[in-house]
Amino acid sequence: MDAGHFLSFIAFELGVVGFFFICRRLVKAPVALGATLLLATQPMLYGQAFINQKDIPFMALLAVSVALGMIAVEKHAADTGRAGPREPRQSSGGVGALIREMARHGHRALAHPWLSLAAGVLLVLSISSFVGYPYMGWIEGTIRAAYAGKSITLVNEWFGRIANNASVLSVDAYLHKASALYDKARLTLAIGFAIFLPILIKSAFPESLANYDAKWLRRNLLVVAAGAAMGMATSIRVAGPLAGLLVSVYFVFKAGRRAIQPLVAYAAAALCAMYATWPFLWDAPIARFNESLHVMANYPGHDHILFDGVYWSSSALPWDYIARLMAYELTIPALGLFVWGAVVLSKKLARGQIRWGLAAVPILWLGLPFLAFIVRRTPIYDNLRQVLFAIPPVLLIGAFGLEEMWRILGWPALRILVFVLLLFPAVYGVVSLHPYEYAYYNQFVGGVNGVISRYELDYWCTSYREAMAYINDVGPENAKVVVWGPLHSASDFARPDLQFFSDDTPPPDPQFALRCRRTLPDPGFYADYETVMQLRLGSAVLTTVNARPGLLGK
Repeated sequence: MDAGHFLSFIAFELGVVGFFFICRRLVKAPVALGATLLLATQPMLYGQAFINQKDIPFMALLAVSVALGMIAVEKHAADTGRAGPREPRQSSGGVGALIREMARHGHRALAHPWLSLAAGVLLVLSISSFVGYPYMGWIEGTIRAAYAGKSITLVNEWFGRIANNASVLSVDAYLHKASALYDKARLTLAIGFAIFLPILIKSAFPESLANYDAKWLRRNLLVVAAGAAMGMATSIRVAGPLAGLLVSVYFVFKAGRRAIQPLVAYAAAALCAMYATWPFLWDAPIARFNESLHVMANYPGHDHILFDGVYWSSSALPWDYIARLMAYELTIPALGLFVWGAVVLSKKLARGQIRWGLAAVPILWLGLPFLAFIVRRTPIYDNLRQVLFAIPPVLLIGAFGLEEMWRILGWPALRILVFVLLLFPAVYGVVSLHPYEYAYYNQFVGGVNGVISRYELDYWCTSYREAMAYINDVGPENAKVVVWGPLHSASDFARPDLQFFSDDTPPPDPQFALRCRRTLPDPGFYADYETVMQLRLGSAVLTTVNARPGLLGK
């Protein structure tokens, strides 16, 4: 469990590195480093980095994909140029030449039977992967027959040897195992083919491959890596193709028509990575992906979203929900730099001091999620949790403001002093709110104390961990604990003997009741019990522990 939180934080740090490489293309290196430090120390993001094992990795993979894609674009432009090829050897080669040679001399592959067999296997696997389970019907029928002893003798004997628990397990258990093995076998063989295919091509068509050199390999590996990161991001959130759009826009502005071929490789790598890392797609990728899009676009609403002291439905939130929360949950210096940076960027674009293709990356990265929410009113909840990926472009635009500030200040010592002052609210927020950094609010709303009963604080009830340390210490053996909200937030940190129940199905006369105040207080939640502990963040009560009257001798 703690290992998962640590890996989530490592993913966050990788995303921070990706952010730096993107920012370095917009501003000078020292300024990019400053903007990166501001991003990495935002208290709300820093706290999410340890506890949010879905949205933080998505944000990180999106940043890494965009960074790798931009680097690949620049390598491609440097190696080939817009006006014409800089590598004469490639002018007569390339992927087109390889395809033409394969069409004319495909019979050469037959001289390599084992490699050709691997190619055929992948072709069959690829087709079967995208049309569903063409073989599972036969496999399931064979297992059912063998389970009943009605298959051929050899199959019956083989099944009897491997199914030692057939007398106590149902046939469905074996069907489930077979389905899982089938998925793993397809994926393993597909990866194996991906390894052998280049060997086959190199052996059968050496003339065309001779046109490729180390530079070609490096820049295309970057393209593939960027696409793979986008594919993995998409397997986490269906908004992953946003990275592909940003890279594509930059590529087209930078390379023109020369961008088509590497973008095809980028898309292919993304599709392969998405399929490999998203088991939900394995049996019918196209249908399942469309199903995911439909579910996300029409996700069931939540009716208890606390925003500005009012309960809202997640499908009917105010149009400025995201903007206001960003204005309250990011530090004031970061917001000030964003406003200043937006002005500076606008002036640079008007004067032609920055190319539109480069400026489009942070503008579209930030603007499209805002536009999608305003137009479609996509249901979101838990404050900014589901749109964390839209925060990095705020700091990217803010980097222009930081660069202008450093230009005005001039003296290096003065620059450092002012930057430390800009960074101080973020660092202070991380230190003072630990371990609840993700509940940070800035002074525009009066900090944490100013949002009590107005905005959500500990909406994941992470304070249950501290509450359970208290119950573990004072609770009697086999005590029954009723938990409002997520059971696992409490039970994961409990003694083995404790029994947990949801507030929807409480047992009679439990010993303890836990209430996380993620929303407005509920005075009817075990009001006749004694309040034996309260966890506070400033003046805000995060969790209340109620005990049966007289249980603890008070």
